[in-house]
Amino acid sequence: MTLKTILVTVFGLLAFLVSAQVALAGDYSVSCPFQPTANRAVINFNAELVWGKSVTESFKNVTLPAGTYKVYGLAYDGYDKRVEISQANERFFVELRNGSTVVARSGFSQDLQDRVRNAKWNGLMDSNLVVSQGITVVGVRHANYISTGSGSDSVTAGCIALERVTPPAENLTATCSANPNSVTVGGTINWSVNVSGGSNYSYNWSGTDGLSGSNNNISKSYSSAGTKNATVIVNSGSQSVTANCSGNVTQNQTNSLIVSCRVDDSSPEIDEEVTWSANASGGTGSYSYDWDGSEDLHGSGRTVDWDYDNDGRKTATVTVTSGSQTASATCSLNVEDEEDDLEVSCYANPSNPRVGETVRWYADVEGGDGDYDYDWSGDDGLKSSRSSPSITYYDTGEKEAKVKVRSNGQTATDTCDVNVRGNSVLAFSQSNPNVVLDAVYLNQVPYTGLSDHMGLIWFILSLLGVSAYISYVIVANQKRS
Repeated sequence: MTLKTILVTVFGLLAFLVSAQVALAGDYSVSCPFQPTANRAVINFNAELVWGKSVTESFKNVTLPAGTYKVYGLAYDGYDKRVEISQANERFFVELRNGSTVVARSGFSQDLQDRVRNAKWNGLMDSNLVVSQGITVVGVRHANYISTGSGSDSVTAGCIALERVTPPAENLTATCSANPNSVTVGGTINWSVNVSGGSNYSYNWSGTDGLSGSNNNISKSYSSAGTKNATVIVNSGSQSVTANCSGNVTQNQTNSLIVSCRVDDSSPEIDEEVTWSANASGGTGSYSYDWDGSEDLHGSGRTVDWDYDNDGRKTATVTVTSGSQTASATCSLNVEDEEDDLEVSCYANPSNPRVGETVRWYADVEGGDGDYDYDWSGDDGLKSSRSSPSITYYDTGEKEAKVKVRSNGQTATDTCDVNVRGNSVLAFSQSNPNVVLDAVYLNQVPYTGLSDHMGLIWFILSLLGVSAYISYVIVANQKRS
């Protein structure tokens, strides 16, 4: 082979390699069509992904929470030689990782159009990608990683958008029914509504012959025949739904046995007794009753009294027999949790103290959860967080104390008082030493400081003189007698 032939071959090979490199890299670029929002993250790659001897991929660090996502992508490719070739798998997918752990992979982008210089696609790659944990790394990889093909199929992943999907709130639904759905004139229809979705419901019933009510089930007796309609509007938060149902009232062509039941309290508390009662008409006019229901309810009279140990919905069914006819009716109530209300009362010991005597205040508490916080306040600087504080009063009069008790989110208060008495000096009758003429309380003796101590001394000396004189008179009278 001549030198010229060798040089031509080498330059031809270099030209082919340069041409192949241009075909792989491409010279076509587009802008990302996706915009970020509060629930959408947009990640730019502009990474050429090649499948063949040189396999490429691109990953970026991100912070994404767990959830359900829609995945959008932009794919493109463009170069002069592209009009002459077909590539069967110009696609990519998105891979989400937590560190090095693969958490989820999306569907593929759409394959690009063949035999055109510039090809582009952008759209939805996955509508429901479930991501079970937080994401720290997001990457784009050629589809042949998991859908192996052959050839040097190249595609550029321009950008992707990950849009977090918020599951829709459960829709509020309601259906109503009549029980029984057919009665004769004078009979009673029990209307009830069954609700799903939402919470904290309110009800508004309306219907034929003035039907109205605000509970989930209501009853009405009808005095005329015909179709009886009922409409109930159920509200839950911002949602509202309407349900319609109907019953039929017929004329008494035969003396059919008709039975209905009711309860005197549809929302009792645990251990609160309720009365179930049955209303029967038709038949022979003589009736026997058989009750059964929740928490072993039973009875054989027209009424039955019962209380319940647990909360929740409770039903009662009464079966009435009259002659050869038998009819039944079922009604229900909802037992609510009994609230253990917090109560407190206070008192003092002693209840009628004297000046200088220590008084202890007490609080009797009922209800709550047994764990109590106390807050005492009152006259003469009473302030304490103990259950039974003590204080000494140094002047007479009414002394008030107030206690506030907290337990399990509840608060109760009470106010009580005592009357503090003075310590007294007694003066007796001269003629009858058993008779008290007057009393002076020591706390009534004024004392305003050391500057007035002489007045106090004269007062005490005078008091002693009067006492000595009274003693002398008593002794003299005793000697005369």
